[in-house]
Amino acid sequence: MASSSTVEPFSEIRQELEALFSWNPPCLVPAPLPPGKKPSTSTRLPAFYDKHFSDDLILRRVQRLPSLVQDLAKNVDNATLAALDTLPPVDDFITAKQRKRDVANLRSVVTDEKGVADFYDKTTARFCTPVASTLALHPKASFSEWRSLLVWSQSGNTAGYAIADGLLGFISGEDGSEDDKSHRALMVEAMEPQTRRLFGTLRESSSPVGTWEMKNAAAGSNEVMIAVPKLGDFTWTSCTDAECFKSSARDRQREIVALVVVGHDAEDPPWNLDARSSPQI
Repeated sequence: MASSSTVEPFSEIRQELEALFSWNPPCLVPAPLPPGKKPSTSTRLPAFYDKHFSDDLILRRVQRLPSLVQDLAKNVDNATLAALDTLPPVDDFITAKQRKRDVANLRSVVTDEKGVADFYDKTTARFCTPVASTLALHPKASFSEWRSLLVWSQSGNTAGYAIADGLLGFISGEDGSEDDKSHRALMVEAMEPQTRRLFGTLRESSSPVGTWEMKNAAAGSNEVMIAVPKLGDFTWTSCTDAECFKSSARDRQREIVALVVVGHDAEDPPWNLDARSSPQI
């Protein structure tokens, strides 16, 4: 969660929000390799599916957005300012003291991407989902007690997400006790009509609103991060075997690839929202 720290700490909940927006998780440390073992520098070879992608589906380059953090921060700040009068009290908020204790009880030395995803689940996902849910979905539901309609999970309906290490989705209306269901139903009713319609559609289809691909902590070195903006165009490995398309043995695989279509890009992604349209306090 990002913020440019414009929320003035006039109340306890504002102070806690400011502390959360200023918080950074600790750096994770790659676990030392066993004696004689070297880190892997290879990737898996492209499969049949990969080599038969349509040209419209090939990732050609990485587009860097230099202002991404600042743009997200502005939108978070505007959403926070617009909701200050209706925010729940600090009672059920995960405070700075609680975050410090939680992080102190976790391992920062991780062996693989599973360890990175597990750490993210227990820290950033846990701390931020109640705030994100409140600000983005039900800012007027001051009775929400910092409960969240969002949930980040390492499992889910991932049939179409073979490499997904984490998914952000909505808690089902059937989850929890009858009291939980009733409370969440009231939170949904407090949404703006357009938000409620979109929320209902995505929750009913179990569609994730965000997908995470985690990497080993060793992949986050300064050398790797500095190299990312310089990757340039990718050289995609495509099938060049003329006999391949004459073989009936691969008909089913080619049909599966042909069914893949490019989805629509969001008209207003979180980093491109018009902050001027947000109400000011």
